Amino acid sequence: MSADAAAPAAAGSTRADRLTDAVPVVVAFLWLCVLYGWQTRGHVTPWLFTDELKYTQIARSIAETGQASERHHSVAFDTLYTYAIAPFWRIHDVHTAYSAIKYFGVIVMTAAIFPTYLLARMVVSRPWALFAAAGAVAGPSLAYGSFMIEEPLAYPVCALSFFLIAKGLVTRSWWWNVAASVSVLLAMFVRGQLAILIVVYVVAALFLAWTSEPVTRWRAGWSAWDWVGFVVLAIGAVIVFSASVGAFSQTWIVATGYYRHRMIVYGLWAGGAFSIGVGLLPVVALAALVRPKGVRWTRELRAFVAVAAASVLVFGFYTAVKAAYLSTVFSTVVEERNLIYLAPIVFVCAGLALERRRLNLWAAAASAGFVLYVILTTPFQLNLYPYADALGLGIVQMANRRLSFDDGEVKILLSVALAISLVLLLAPGLRRVARVRWAGLGLTLVAAALVISWNVAGEVSASNGVNLFSRNLLRNFPTPPTWIDDATGGKPTIYLGQKITDPQGIWLMEFWNRGLSYVWSLDGTAPPPGRQAPGYVTPDAGPDGLLTGKSIPTGAPPGVDYMVADESIAVQGTDILRPQVRSVITQDEFGFPIHKVVVSPAPWRLLRIDRPLRLSSTPTGIEPDGWVTPPFGASEDAPAFSAYNQFSTPGGRPGYIRIVVSRQGWQGTDKPGRVTIKVGKLVRGPDKQPALGAVSQVLHWTVHSGTTRIFYVRASPPARVELTVSPTFSPHDYGGSDRRRLGAQVAFGFVARRP
Repeated sequence: MSADAAAPAAAGSTRADRLTDAVPVVVAFLWLCVLYGWQTRGHVTPWLFTDELKYTQIARSIAETGQASERHHSVAFDTLYTYAIAPFWRIHDVHTAYSAIKYFGVIVMTAAIFPTYLLARMVVSRPWALFAAAGAVAGPSLAYGSFMIEEPLAYPVCALSFFLIAKGLVTRSWWWNVAASVSVLLAMFVRGQLAILIVVYVVAALFLAWTSEPVTRWRAGWSAWDWVGFVVLAIGAVIVFSASVGAFSQTWIVATGYYRHRMIVYGLWAGGAFSIGVGLLPVVALAALVRPKGVRWTRELRAFVAVAAASVLVFGFYTAVKAAYLSTVFSTVVEERNLIYLAPIVFVCAGLALERRRLNLWAAAASAGFVLYVILTTPFQLNLYPYADALGLGIVQMANRRLSFDDGEVKILLSVALAISLVLLLAPGLRRVARVRWAGLGLTLVAAALVISWNVAGEVSASNGVNLFSRNLLRNFPTPPTWIDDATGGKPTIYLGQKITDPQGIWLMEFWNRGLSYVWSLDGTAPPPGRQAPGYVTPDAGPDGLLTGKSIPTGAPPGVDYMVADESIAVQGTDILRPQVRSVITQDEFGFPIHKVVVSPAPWRLLRIDRPLRLSSTPTGIEPDGWVTPPFGASEDAPAFSAYNQFSTPGGRPGYIRIVVSRQGWQGTDKPGRVTIKVGKLVRGPDKQPALGAVSQVLHWTVHSGTTRIFYVRASPPARVELTVSPTFSPHDYGGSDRRRLGAQVAFGFVARRP
């Protein structure tokens, strides 16, 4: 056979070998997809609000109109993820569309196994590349695959960027670097956070240039003053960079300018949750980025080290900034969710350390010391299961629930796991172990198996947690969850409420019922997502009960004939449905197992509204449990306040407003409260909201613990009642857990005749 004829055969053999090498990766991908797909069947409803509802609204609007909007208001471009899931929302049935999106998320997120494998193959052999790739998609963060958030798409795109950046730096090829740049831009458009990949790219290139032979030879001739000048220039560059970023980022200014201590503490918390989630050993194996004595430094290895070091530095700093900023505007959280993208990096490091069986001892001591510190200081959030911002804590939360481990015992468990990780990383490099033919290999295989097992266990625990939460949430919601669309045929519907302190039920209604696309409140408590400006979701009610506002100039949007209203709000129209909630009680008050189904009415009702849209009556200032409290922002000694507006009555005839004032819900220490009831004409106030005009009647009474009184006051519509209770009391002052300042439990109603 001629040489020319043999060349294609050799090329074909190479392609066949590559396909054969890919089989284990594809098999691992398919099995993990089967596992995660099976798990996602138990994730019965979204619950990570408002994120999931926001992306749902935008994706639905894209599918229906081609434009991105929330609750009928256009929004700027946010993420490609909404465009990726928009085609699924062309499926009419919500259950089917939701299931398809979950399975899509699982498949796409698990696909990170492929770029991770390619990245690992640059520095390790095929078996250890398979270990790194499988580990990167076996951890707790993969439970995000069943959520409708950016992570399922952002995770594999970020892993692809890591590979292409490293490949571009190794080959210095124009094509590879263009591909890397495109992948970074794609990642940025999938999730805004991943714009930091641009910084990773630049810093990795600088690291690589700094450690190159020409620059090393050049630095060898530097004098002490040269080094001083370099340090000064470096500090100046950092200052300029910080000022430039601060010009565009409020987050950066707040965190780096005022809360640097929080950055350190909360950043380390995130690192602790991430270390626990991936099994400790891969983070300790970051020591593999420091070359042990006698190890050859290839171009591929230098490029990977540059990308890995830059990624750990940049992602870690970003997470610290984000966590510090969130503590000022939202809550103090363990923000591991921003660090999960480092999993491919640390698992490739683990594969490199286990295959090499040698670590720089000083680097290993430093990385192990870091891990020990973070596992001893990170809050494990054992009482919050699942903890959505740090699914890496799932395995210690499982230890708490299955084995009753408390914080101290969890720390002991993790310390032992860290010690075992160090032994498995360092022992194969000992001379005595190396002399035994299979000892070193056996220890590394045990280490790999334990790490993968730890990650799978953490993922299963995290997935069980998110599934349990979703089932419990849906159990306390009307069945079927599409009850509004089922009754209206999916026609446009408004939700109207007030004093909304827990919007979970509203968000569930909005997700499961496509027709529910307007969410309003009478007191400015309408929950996001969507516009929150007054007049858009907070209509003004005139003395005749007519609702008006910027987005509702004629009472109700054209074509909207249905409304879901809180049970306390009377709207002129025809009641259609009052849904029922079926709750299952699994244990009695003593903790013994029982099975009891309790059916109770939901706090909403569906009605066909009359036009123009008018209210009949509304109480205000009453908490969901019936108590009245001081207005929001009032001083501690302010009186509790509530009001009742009677806009109209049947036939416009006068009648009686029934007022119930009680402290039956408090049987503790008596702190008498002076009750003042004012009755008068309902007028429009300066804020365009109902107000009390001319007062026609004033009543006084003193309420005591465990007492109740019913008042009847004659009124002709439009009428208003204002009630105050002073002084208030707090159950917390008498050993209770409720810290609110309470006045009394109040209820209003209208009757034509006095009993």
